[in-house]
Amino acid sequence: MKTPIKTMVRCAAFLSGLAVLLLLTSKILVPKNNAKENGMLDPSANGILGEPEQTIDVLFLGDSECYSAFIPLRLWEKHGITSYNCGTALQNLYYTEEFLEKAFQKQSPKVVVLETNAIFRDFSVGASAVHKFKQWFPVFQYHDLWKRLKPGEIHLSDAVFTHKEDAKGYIWDNKVAPASPNDYMAPTQEIQSVSVRNYAYVKDFRDFCEKHGAKLILVSTPSTVNWNMKRHNGIQKLAEELELHYFDLNEPKSPVKIDWAKDTRDKGDHMNYAGACKVTDWLGKHLIETGLVKSRRNDGLCKEWNAAAERFNSKRL
Repeated sequence: MKTPIKTMVRCAAFLSGLAVLLLLTSKILVPKNNAKENGMLDPSANGILGEPEQTIDVLFLGDSECYSAFIPLRLWEKHGITSYNCGTALQNLYYTEEFLEKAFQKQSPKVVVLETNAIFRDFSVGASAVHKFKQWFPVFQYHDLWKRLKPGEIHLSDAVFTHKEDAKGYIWDNKVAPASPNDYMAPTQEIQSVSVRNYAYVKDFRDFCEKHGAKLILVSTPSTVNWNMKRHNGIQKLAEELELHYFDLNEPKSPVKIDWAKDTRDKGDHMNYAGACKVTDWLGKHLIETGLVKSRRNDGLCKEWNAAAERFNSKRL
């Protein structure tokens, strides 16, 4: 009869061996560069991995509202501000956390802007646990890459991220599909509460930013589809409790004056390029006037960023 100790030792040995095997296969399968052709997920947002060290001063996080509203290269052209947009479709806060930590591996942003729509996207403990497990063992995220590996590509070398995105994570769209505001921000004292889990994530983001010398700012970009006063009140309450600056660009008193007949690409859900220019121009002015960031035109970055802006502008014309 096996003793409990022997059984525990064998189980521990088996699990240790399995963990080593998973780590080795993960090392082989993880994309060796951050481009789409290398199998990288969300290559537009992951383009930040290819940016030169210590060159990004503003980081944008959130879902499609984020990548539709903030234009890094416009911030550069108008104010000399370097930024990157790590927004992804339907981004949950556990994925936001991954991009936050990933960005600070090589960068030291002074400002982190979190678009607030993602704060109301619920998810289960199981979903966040699975995501974390895939971060530890990427073999479960990139297992299909076996099919694309050639014999010479099976090795344990570290990834070298060199791919850059000219748009710096912004997704350009110039379509126009008018919206009917219909008092979507009608006054109310009702509050849409932020879930305990999401509240904890935002608090962790704040603590992470403070630890790394960055300022976390909450911004609700204009959206007749996603926003209302109940949500505004919920984020305002959260911001006050966590002592965060919060800007709601949906409020009637907002400094950003959106023309809902021209500035949305899908009937009020997201900004198009015209609307994004208004949002970005407001933010750039705010960042410069408050001294949160400074122009980096004299830091030797002009050539590369001007060239990226030229390519970006030529593609959208």
